[in-house]
Amino acid sequence: MATVTVNYNRPGDTAELINSIKKSDLSESVLLVIDNGSTDNSLDILRKSFPNINIVETGRNLGFASGYNFGMNSALETDAEAILIINNDTLVPPSFLLPLLKTLESSPSVGAVSPKTYQADGKHIWWAGGKIDLSFGRLINIGAGKLDSDQFNKIVECDYLSGVCILFKREVLEKVGLFDERFVHTCEDDDIAIRIRKAGYKLLMVPESKLIHKVSQTSGGEYSSFHLYSLEKYRLLLMKKWGYWQGLLTLIKLGPLFIRRLGGAFIRGHGLTSALAMLRGWRDGIFYEKSA
Repeated sequence: MATVTVNYNRPGDTAELINSIKKSDLSESVLLVIDNGSTDNSLDILRKSFPNINIVETGRNLGFASGYNFGMNSALETDAEAILIINNDTLVPPSFLLPLLKTLESSPSVGAVSPKTYQADGKHIWWAGGKIDLSFGRLINIGAGKLDSDQFNKIVECDYLSGVCILFKREVLEKVGLFDERFVHTCEDDDIAIRIRKAGYKLLMVPESKLIHKVSQTSGGEYSSFHLYSLEKYRLLLMKKWGYWQGLLTLIKLGPLFIRRLGGAFIRGHGLTSALAMLRGWRDGIFYEKSA
């Protein structure tokens, strides 16, 4: 199998991930580090630290979806029957891959799997399953912010898998395609999940496989202007793509939910800066043509 991670100006995070991989059961996988047009000394640091790692340069910053597509296309050129994508702001424990592989191979109907994912403290859940409600553009991380407990220790069928880490069957990617590159940052994992499920495959969260996620380091954090802008813009594109946007009627329906999210970003984020980023996201999402 092949493993793909993308680096953009964060060689320290990428090095920490690689070191954790080398100490885990993922170490036998073919590792492709995609440098997404870094403008710092990432390449020098990583090549000096890991002279035997395969580092592929995109030449410019392609964004999340296109950067991972670049890597997955490279992985598909090998004979890998499974392809893992993993964010570089993560850490894997020694026993990580086997539970994912066993579950992926347990049935022809299983198309892709993801690990139970923790926040940086290793105790609180970041993602333990995902639900999508396209009628309101809601993308729900099950268990987010809760202390880990037995309720998160069962394999769960999901509407979507977290793009932080997904193990795909090769045949699934060949059938449904890679990420839709219009989703530059956020919602690309929701979109590909919808396509995989429509093709007849199941998506599963595997709690026996665990992952630490430092959370949105590359984009500046969950309340960065870039992340908030992208989340609002691309959730609207997701609704448009899959037929859940009816113009003004939808806008009126979503109003109360958006106001609550706006208030939450203002309070927990960076005040007016966060709120304005969300408003720009809504503006650009509303006027984004789904066929563009």
